[in-house]
Amino acid sequence: MFNEDSPFIEEDIRHQRHFNVIDHHVLNFKGRTLLPERLVRGRSVIDLGSCLGAMGEWALRHGATKYVGIEIQKDLADKSKKLLQHWGDKAEIHQTDVRTFLQHCEDNSFDVVVAAGMLYAFIDPTTILREMCRVGKRTISIETNNPPLIRSGSLDDSAPIIEIALTGMNLSSGGSPPRKRGG
Repeated sequence: MFNEDSPFIEEDIRHQRHFNVIDHHVLNFKGRTLLPERLVRGRSVIDLGSCLGAMGEWALRHGATKYVGIEIQKDLADKSKKLLQHWGDKAEIHQTDVRTFLQHCEDNSFDVVVAAGMLYAFIDPTTILREMCRVGKRTISIETNNPPLIRSGSLDDSAPIIEIALTGMNLSSGGSPPRKRGG
């Protein structure tokens, strides 16, 4: 569905990366894998960390009745709104953080919840996963990156894992995350 000169690729700065690049092969593969037609046809889809809304284009072209994209970065949300405007009221983009948006959703609000490449940005992904399960009526579709040792199961449980973030991503207060008790 996405070709080499798709605006969902040309407008995405990730197409210039050397590692984990976004191109037409990747977007088509992600769409087929995360949101196959049998999963989205006739259903509502929420995309957490929607970036430019490429999965919205995919879902709507494959028969979704509604697409809601949640993107915290204003420039990406603005581009997404422009790229999906031809879908009219079938496509909504909200420029907000995932945690806050999900907390304000009713139970079973969406048939399909998709989260591609965003769970690693949370200090407490379990909370987000619970919220995803609460608002998802039918399917939760997740794509994330883990170090190879975690995927193979050969990482010792006592090994420290360090996550470095340059900004306070996805913190609804915009400040520092809450401190753990006793620490």
